Amino acid sequence: MNKTHNNTFDSLIDLINNIYEKLSLFSLLGLTIVVLLQIFFRNVLNYSFSWGGELAIYMNFWLVFLGAAVVFREHGHVKMDFLINKASAKLQKGVELFNYLVTLFFILFFLYSSIKLTNQLSDVVTPAMGMPYIIFVIPPILGFTLMLLIIIKQFIVFFTREARDNR
Repeated sequence: MNKTHNNTFDSLIDLINNIYEKLSLFSLLGLTIVVLLQIFFRNVLNYSFSWGGELAIYMNFWLVFLGAAVVFREHGHVKMDFLINKASAKLQKGVELFNYLVTLFFILFFLYSSIKLTNQLSDVVTPAMGMPYIIFVIPPILGFTLMLLIIIKQFIVFFTREARDNR
């Protein structure tokens, strides 16, 4: 992949990542407001919204799956690399490649499963709000799609670095 395509690919990932960051923040804010309103209305006014808990759960879906993709981009997920850092450079590269392959497998598996679930639930509506359920099962597809783009980018960087190191 030449430098122009690489910059375009990076720009696409950056754009999607920025949108997901904002949507995650909006989901967190909305989730907080809905939960606080539920608490206030239930405990102070003795009234409970039938849709509050359901909306909070669905906003949590958006927060978790989009947020996970954002964290994945920043290499923020937990990893234990103490022993790997002590290993030889060749072993480190091998483990890095293995990690990318395992991550790619899981991303593809969960992306496929999410698409399959979305297709199965395309005609279902939510119980309390009566909204199309598909609105609330789209976040895994969006999150895993960004993760797929990111892992592809990581493969490109890995193999570009390997080619450069082997010259």
